[in-house]
Amino acid sequence: MSNFPDLMGSDEDSIRSENFWPSLTDIMMVVVMIFLISTATLIIKNWSLVRDLTQTAEAERQAKQKIRATTLENMTLEERVAALESMLSDMQLKEMRTKEQKQALQERVNSLLEKLARSTNLSTSLEEQLKQKTAEIQDQLKRLATIENELKQVSDEFNQQQQALNSTRENLDSTASELMAKTDALAEANKVITSMKLAQKNQQDLIDSTRNTMELSEENLARLRDEYARLESKYNKLVRPARTTKGKIIVSARYQKIDGQDQYAIRTPDSHRFEVVDEATLHRELAALKARFGNKLYVRIVFPDDNGLSYQEAYGFTNDILTKYDYYRQETAADKAKDSSQ
Repeated sequence: MSNFPDLMGSDEDSIRSENFWPSLTDIMMVVVMIFLISTATLIIKNWSLVRDLTQTAEAERQAKQKIRATTLENMTLEERVAALESMLSDMQLKEMRTKEQKQALQERVNSLLEKLARSTNLSTSLEEQLKQKTAEIQDQLKRLATIENELKQVSDEFNQQQQALNSTRENLDSTASELMAKTDALAEANKVITSMKLAQKNQQDLIDSTRNTMELSEENLARLRDEYARLESKYNKLVRPARTTKGKIIVSARYQKIDGQDQYAIRTPDSHRFEVVDEATLHRELAALKARFGNKLYVRIVFPDDNGLSYQEAYGFTNDILTKYDYYRQETAADKAKDSSQ
């Protein structure tokens, strides 16, 4: 038995295929016939419906014509007059509307004429401005030509300077090469200097440390000296003698009030009686005596009986005169100043 398929087919297969295809053709023919019959039926029905609609529309049109003819025949003379009057009113309204439209059109024409006149004036002004601008442009063109010539000269000079600059740049390049070599040498020198500065810094730190130690010692010594001076000043105050006229130049100052007026008087070492003076003269003479005798001047304050002074006035005068001119107060003030400075 062969393993290849039979491509020719058997007799039974041929019979089955012949029976199958005629049956499908019959079915399709029946379907087409049904479709054609249905289409023909619909066309006939629609055609009949269109014919009926046409006849109905024609009948309606004829009926309207008959009604219009009947209405015209039945109209009376008055109705026709009313209709004519209505038509006349409509015509009058149309005429009025036409006049209004004509007036509006005339106004619009006038407005357009005014605009045209303004446009003409504006055009004239623009022409004048155009002429002026044209003249200015021509001047600018002349200036531009001059500037172009100057620019050309500047460009030529720039080219020359550029050439000189290129030459200078070449020189700078060669100089830069030399400078680089010198820079390398300088870097080596800087390294040496840095190492020397480091050694110097270490040495300076040692010197600063030694100096700080010496400064501390000097500060301690100065503190001890100040303490000794302060103790010595306090001791001198304790053993200082009382105020005395021994070995001093005596000057007397007198102060009193007579009839409510201040009266000052002074008796100098060269005089044996009081001389009445004003306050300024009193201070001036005392200052002169102080400058003359210095720390040997002893000032005696005198208040006569019934001097008319209050305690505050007497104390103020005494304190002021002694503080300024008496030797004892001067030494006390000097000691206080010395103590405060210490």
